[in-house]
Amino acid sequence: MKKLRLIFGVFGSKPVGTDPEQLETVYQKTYKPFLTVLYGFPKIRSCLHFSGQLFDWFEETHPEILMVISEMVKRKQLEIIGGGYYEPIFPLIPTKDRVGQIELLTTYIRKRFGKRPRGCWIPERVWEPSLASVFSSSGMEYIFLDDRHFMSAGLRGEKIYHPCITEDQGKTVRVLPLTSRLNRMIPFASPEDVYAKIGEIAASEEHEVASIMIDADMLGYVPGTEGVCEAGGWMECFLRLVDENRGVAIPVLPGQFVRSLDSLEKVYFPCTAYEEMMQWPLPPEQQMDLEFVRSRTEKDNGSIYVNGGYFRQFLTRYPESNLLYARMMYTYLLVNQVQRDRARKKSAREESWRGQCNAPYWHGRYNGVYDNHLRKAAYRSFITAEKTTRERGIFTTAIHPVDIDFDGADEYIYQGQNINAYIHRRSGMLFELDYLVSGWNYLDTMARHRERYHDDNDERLGIDNYPRRAFLDHVLYDDVTFSQFKTMQFREAADFINQRYDLDELDREHKRLYLHCGTFLHMNGVPMPLFLKKGYNFSKNSVEVEYTIENRSSVTSAFLFAPEINLSLFANAQEDAHLFLGDKGDAGDDALTEGVERGGIKEIALHDNRNHAIVSIVLDSRWALWSFPIYTIAAGLRGKRAVYQSNAFVVRKKLSLEPGESWSGIITMKIEKK
Repeated sequence: MKKLRLIFGVFGSKPVGTDPEQLETVYQKTYKPFLTVLYGFPKIRSCLHFSGQLFDWFEETHPEILMVISEMVKRKQLEIIGGGYYEPIFPLIPTKDRVGQIELLTTYIRKRFGKRPRGCWIPERVWEPSLASVFSSSGMEYIFLDDRHFMSAGLRGEKIYHPCITEDQGKTVRVLPLTSRLNRMIPFASPEDVYAKIGEIAASEEHEVASIMIDADMLGYVPGTEGVCEAGGWMECFLRLVDENRGVAIPVLPGQFVRSLDSLEKVYFPCTAYEEMMQWPLPPEQQMDLEFVRSRTEKDNGSIYVNGGYFRQFLTRYPESNLLYARMMYTYLLVNQVQRDRARKKSAREESWRGQCNAPYWHGRYNGVYDNHLRKAAYRSFITAEKTTRERGIFTTAIHPVDIDFDGADEYIYQGQNINAYIHRRSGMLFELDYLVSGWNYLDTMARHRERYHDDNDERLGIDNYPRRAFLDHVLYDDVTFSQFKTMQFREAADFINQRYDLDELDREHKRLYLHCGTFLHMNGVPMPLFLKKGYNFSKNSVEVEYTIENRSSVTSAFLFAPEINLSLFANAQEDAHLFLGDKGDAGDDALTEGVERGGIKEIALHDNRNHAIVSIVLDSRWALWSFPIYTIAAGLRGKRAVYQSNAFVVRKKLSLEPGESWSGIITMKIEKK
């Protein structure tokens, strides 16, 4: 039996915006006990990847663990693997930022541990061929990809288990195959069974190397893995088996192993990721189709030809992911426009990198994009970066037409001293409202999307067919109830929600934007032309919207006009926020958590205690109000749960317009310090 080279390591990261208490829990359950156990086996060579934000947290709260890591590096037991500082999905971020994030983490590791990393960890193993030149340019000599990547590249037999080299633009990087059947066994199979499988691999005469990289969450944090790294537990038993059976497999540092390699076969890998990541970006129905096709082609590994989706499809599956990505790219442009002031540009750039952390851009085994706090952290980073780019005494308020979301049509961005406001022609809606004072986007909302794991009870709570933003113009039938609206059991009498508004006028001097849209009001099966004009007027702390609705039919039109405004808080508990309804007073302790239905409202005041701000909706006359919270049902490591996203405020007014008659009204939203 030949001696197999065994690369064994752990990777760990926690997203920007993770609650410190959660970080401490993960540290005590996984990071600390794993490193403690590994420290007790000094002859076992291992490797480790931690993200930059995790190292930052260690520096602040547990510097002692960094001393342990440093000692293991010095005695050549441990190799630190580099990567992107804030754990981005590399294909999703600009090329300059890919290199910059890698260099930032490389610099930290070199200064902190005295050795430059030569390997690069790829988050979620999301691969595109152009990454090879990026890694090579960043001084990275090797990467890890799943053996599924190797099979997708057309390799079979022993070639799946051998390192190779890949190339882009004349620049190369070595690729080590991760042995997925071993990774999936840990820690659910016994240590003896896992090592027996390593023995089988060594005896097969096919493998040159077996690479195991374990997600640190699987070592005590994920339900069902508790105690894995405790004294006498799973990890200690496994490491002892590795230490005592060097005749079967020799633990090696990946960097040393790569440098021992001679000529390697060149392989080009297609755009891919691990198996589940190719399924999650698809809508629920297509996920089921993919599973069916894979099940029919599993024999002889035929399923590897059925890739399914691809990571970038999260941007089309979830509009919220796309808008966050669009904000990232727009911030990148703003940062790169900074001239002469290198320190300011560096500060803005590194702040924007924090917003590139991958977690809020997708949804799979974690809540991801459904996690309100993670999205807020990303937006805060982009808003802070934008503020940093502004030069005092030179910045002026303005409205810019920009195709920010890459749909081929301009959106309109008002950049002010205290607020930013982003207008989309779809629905003529306000889709981002940044309060620059606290770095908060009050329109970072999340719609209730249908998911594969939803049951009938989940869907009865409501599945949205439009984005939950602001100044969404509903035209409703008079008999629509509060309950029907909350659960999306209604239809529009006139559909302005799904229409694209046309530009009337962009008045840059007075900071005004006018849009219009025409559609049909359907009454008794008869379509009647209805015209809506909408004017946005921007000022230091407010957005004023002036509505004009004209009946262009030949008969009287009666309907409910119901503009909807969603506002997203950190949380809607009483200690986080409170709702007041003008002269109607306090709306009650449960108004934000349960909902409220009122008539005769002229002002809505939302007191945001977290951001020390008051967000007010001021009406020019008395309207009826529906207000209710939006919760999404999202599945994560610990099962399904309701996740707070926003509070909806729907003001309603009954209108009856004679042929040719118009109605006008004004709604103002303003933000002030509390």
